[in-house]
Amino acid sequence: MIFDPKIAVLLLGSATTLFVVTHQRTLRKIPFYHWVLLSFFILYLGWSRPLWEVFFRPGFAEAMGRALHAGSSLMLAFWCWRFRQSRPER
Repeated sequence: MIFDPKIAVLLLGSATTLFVVTHQRTLRKIPFYHWVLLSFFILYLGWSRPLWEVFFRPGFAEAMGRALHAGSSLMLAFWCWRFRQSRPER
């Protein structure tokens, strides 16, 4: 049986999401943590694209997956910018 790499990414992403949800209290110590968590959950939605291909057209699922990955990157970049702005200059 050939194992699809997309399913492996989904399983690893699900395990990581479970870890993030169970350790959310610890992650709250990160400045502007809500941006990091939002970025991660948007990324997880992008990882779940193989499930979408069952319900939607493959082209639509592919486009949404790419848009979610881009959105996650923008959220993380915004967090980096906010974190940098909150740090005092040396």
